[in-house]
Amino acid sequence: MRTQMSMLTIINAALSAQGLDEVTSLQDGSPEFRIMSRQWPFIVEAALETGRFPFARNEYFTQSRVPGKFGFDDGYAFPEVALHVRSVWTVVNDVKVDPIWVQDGSHVYVDEPGGVWMEYATVPDPSFWGANFSQGVQLRLQAVIARATQSGDASGLDGQAEIAFERAMTAASKSRSDQIPTRMSSFAAARFGRGTT
Repeated sequence: MRTQMSMLTIINAALSAQGLDEVTSLQDGSPEFRIMSRQWPFIVEAALETGRFPFARNEYFTQSRVPGKFGFDDGYAFPEVALHVRSVWTVVNDVKVDPIWVQDGSHVYVDEPGGVWMEYATVPDPSFWGANFSQGVQLRLQAVIARATQSGDASGLDGQAEIAFERAMTAASKSRSDQIPTRMSSFAAARFGRGTT
């Protein structure tokens, strides 16, 4: 599978960089591989939570309302694949509106009975990652191995990983558009624009 090969490639790059033998499958029983495979989801999810990477962003619209909590009238489930919800909005007369909202482990709560849009983060297939993000994951895995085997500079590898993730975030921010994703209504354009409709 494509995901397994990409994960395997990154893990093997970390093993090789630490002077260890590469593995041939994701069912490998070596101690180093078991340590890295346990740490993989934590490393990847932590990195994705700190940066707004386009390959990990998804939008979702729902009108499937449940009773609210935390002082809000309405609740909406977010997809199970979501790590967390980054933003919630509605569109009124072609204008994006950002209401106050909170989330728990499965729903967002807001005062919007007509449904909401959500942007949420997911863990995408590694084959969609950029080179800098992949390198950051590899360096974090190398640090895990260095700590487990007490060989190498784990702190230095963590520092290099942070630099790789920062480069990945910089590249991601350059690829983002500065434009608002919704069109302003003629009323809003007249009121807030430069006097044109």
